[in-house]
Amino acid sequence: MKHFKFISFFLLFLLFQSCIFADDLNVEDNSRLQFVGRVMSDANNPVVGVSVIAKADSYVVGSTTTDANGFFDLISLDATGRTFNNTYGLEVVVNEFSLDNESFTEHTSVFIDSRDRFYDFETIELKTSAQLELNIQNTENTSDTFSWSLHYTNTQCNQVFVEGQMQEDESDCYSQTSVFRTLNENTPNFSRSYSVVLNTEAQFTYSVNGSDPITELIQINNPNTVYNVEY
Repeated sequence: MKHFKFISFFLLFLLFQSCIFADDLNVEDNSRLQFVGRVMSDANNPVVGVSVIAKADSYVVGSTTTDANGFFDLISLDATGRTFNNTYGLEVVVNEFSLDNESFTEHTSVFIDSRDRFYDFETIELKTSAQLELNIQNTENTSDTFSWSLHYTNTQCNQVFVEGQMQEDESDCYSQTSVFRTLNENTPNFSRSYSVVLNTEAQFTYSVNGSDPITELIQINNPNTVYNVEY
């Protein structure tokens, strides 16, 4: 009986060892994909602990977080047989992230028609993001019509690669986003926060009762910027 227990324990030990070293198998032979790189802030500091996720057809096939120096090394399941946007491809996402009262933007890379097993991102730069709080209030309780628009730099960076080459026409990084609204006696007030890139400039344009539009510039120099409008 003791001999049987010893053999059982030994077999369990071998199984445990095989599980531990499974990730050390060769990426090519094990049909896995490897993604390496470093995530840095726009102040040239490593972004520590940010989530890096590999997806195929919106299914997560692997994830990791950056280390103390901003590096990541992600080995995912094989996803070259899956489809993305009606073709072969992968999506690697560095999520929006907050650390020590500082927030960072999101970065997405999409690989189309790629059969590579190894992807070296080198350095991925995340810009510092901020919140722009816009408050518009009708203080006179009048029936005025207040038409306005807001243009700001959004916090998304999406890069598309086809056969390893970045496609400028299909990629979209930190582009301008526009919002248009009209307020009246039925909906006289408005309040909302927008995620924007820090150290950029937003543009607010308004018109009261069809008058000539007036444009004001909003400097996004603080992590939390509040812009109040009264009419």
